[in-house]
Amino acid sequence: MKYRHVEILSSEGPPEPAEIGKVEALLGAKLPTDFLDFLQVANGGFHEYCVRVPPENEVISFGDIYLAGPDSRGEYGIGTLVGEIGAAKSWAQTPDAVLPFARDGAGSEVLLDLTQDGKGKVVAYIHGLPEWAGPIQEDRFIELAPSFAEYIDMHFKCEGFFLGRGTAM
Repeated sequence: MKYRHVEILSSEGPPEPAEIGKVEALLGAKLPTDFLDFLQVANGGFHEYCVRVPPENEVISFGDIYLAGPDSRGEYGIGTLVGEIGAAKSWAQTPDAVLPFARDGAGSEVLLDLTQDGKGKVVAYIHGLPEWAGPIQEDRFIELAPSFAEYIDMHFKCEGFFLGRGTAM
């Protein structure tokens, strides 16, 4: 299945309305329509597309999309929207209206900022890696796009690229 031009692999199917309500209650904010449309196709799925992260233009694939409902054990742990909201509040002290929704394979994740100041922008928490592994060595938050739609538009197919992180080819 596709969301716009991004082909989604192994999705868990559309989330239940009650699960969306649980996420919105935790955030204290409504999810944008374009993000809800994305979840209809991509919930708990995976994609093989990348974005260029400014200012170094490091190529990263945030291809592991979090699940809106509980995991296979019936729990809201790592890899679920509810579990990741709690984790981000704990380790990064994110405000209530910030939603982590996908990750790469190297400790970085992408978040939807639904705070009054954020206005729906998409930011990435980039986990710094050793110099040999990529251009970003220190942990930091970076704005990727002013909206979710513009974030999706940034995606391009990762061809000949190890999914996760790498340098622009």
